[in-house]
Amino acid sequence: MAADAATAARDGQTALALRLAKHLAPQAPGAEDSFAATTAANKNVAFSPLSVHAALALTAAGTNGATLAQLLAILGAPSAEGLADFGRRVADHVLANRSGAGGPHVLFGGGV
Repeated sequence: MAADAATAARDGQTALALRLAKHLAPQAPGAEDSFAATTAANKNVAFSPLSVHAALALTAAGTNGATLAQLLAILGAPSAEGLADFGRRVADHVLANRSGAGGPHVLFGGGV
């Protein structure tokens, strides 16, 4: 059951990343008026879907009721427990000691 919830949370993270990319990416030329298309075509967009997901997941951990339900819907997670299980699995995988010499050093910083 926990694996299913973590899989749903992973799929939710992917869906969130795609929605954000679609929203933030410049529109294709000819999508609207020519000035807007030209302006959009000359801009780059960079964002971290993992950072956005992590910030919202941390926020969800401290909420309940309707706010929690809305955050779970945005994150595509079935429950707060599923979201937490997904976070644990990601952390365990990323921080696994594969080198035998102390493992990787990961720095993750962000602000909400």
